[in-house]
Amino acid sequence: MNTTSTTSPASLFRRLAALTVLACVASSAHATIIASDTFSITDTRPVGSTIIGSTTEIGGLAWNGGNAAWVTAGDTTNGYAARSGSSAARSLALPFSFSNYTEDGDVATISVSLKSSKGSNSSYWFLIAFGNSATGGNPTGNGLIYLRLNPYDDAWGLYSKGTLLTYADTTPVSGSLSAALGTSYDEGSFYTYSLSYDNATNTVTDVTINGTSVVSSYVLSASPGAITTASFFGQYVNAATQLDSFTLSVNPTAVPEPAAYALIAGLASFGFLWLRRRKRA
Repeated sequence: MNTTSTTSPASLFRRLAALTVLACVASSAHATIIASDTFSITDTRPVGSTIIGSTTEIGGLAWNGGNAAWVTAGDTTNGYAARSGSSAARSLALPFSFSNYTEDGDVATISVSLKSSKGSNSSYWFLIAFGNSATGGNPTGNGLIYLRLNPYDDAWGLYSKGTLLTYADTTPVSGSLSAALGTSYDEGSFYTYSLSYDNATNTVTDVTINGTSVVSSYVLSASPGAITTASFFGQYVNAATQLDSFTLSVNPTAVPEPAAYALIAGLASFGFLWLRRRKRA
């Protein structure tokens, strides 16, 4: 027996809406990696090599810092950046300016993979920052926009120029690390952290902690200033700290491509005609 199936206008409308969403998502531009370093151990970068003055594995940007306190460590299967000497405060910075990458986009992302102990007090913390210090020195004073991580206090916070940012209702833009991780902070595990900033709109588009987004589309009241560096900073870094990777990328603000616009137009037209027919019925 032959059967004929019919699809209601409402069903077609929902399907077209779903296709439109998929097209918009698919149209998001891919990020351009400006620089990336996994601190791998190689013949030209053996264990104990000073990282300050060396160049990133991808992008070839030169590392800068306040001192030579970071060196390569580990082995050929797992290299990472570790402290050297007794210096408490340590920074790693790469030169970065949005004006040099206008063709790549307005949204820059710093992503790091880090393993660290909680430390013995609240003075042990780490920052991922867009700033204006060539050496990436303590961003508390010169960080234009940065994510602060404090494992000892089980806390993270979003800051600008030394001030913890707040939402319109004065709620601080901060939270619990363990809540974001979905489990207690483990000193023996590597976690990934990322900070994305849209320079054109003064917007922190995303902050993630081990893949969990904790901040989305936070608009600053004004531009924090001209960004010239992307950096990682550790206060009271101890021997347990291992920086496994650092990546800096840029991508455009996501906008629908022509095909997506066509679907949106089709959705609008279909919806308009459907509503007119319902009114006439």
